[in-house]
Amino acid sequence: MTDRSYRVRLEATVAGFVAGMGQAAASVDKVLTATDQASQHIDKLGSTSMRIGLAAGAGLGLAAKAAIDWESAWAGVTKTVDGSTAQMAELEGQLRGMTAVLPA
Repeated sequence: MTDRSYRVRLEATVAGFVAGMGQAAASVDKVLTATDQASQHIDKLGSTSMRIGLAAGAGLGLAAKAAIDWESAWAGVTKTVDGSTAQMAELEGQLRGMTAVLPA
């Protein structure tokens, strides 16, 4: 029986692989940076939207309160003033018209 030995020499050029991995790492860093920036913009948008919603809600609340106060006051007028339906409608129109005029 004869023993044989073989010698195999392998060489690898890894420069291209190392360069490719460096480019991949740089690309991942760019994606992470872009994701962080997008997240900050989304947070800012959410905060701004919340402020706008609160302001709009407050405005609507004030408008509703004014309408309720008007109806309550008008109910008091209809109880104390004796007039026909047409006269009351004219009076209400005149009073509403006065609300558009700023006091001097």
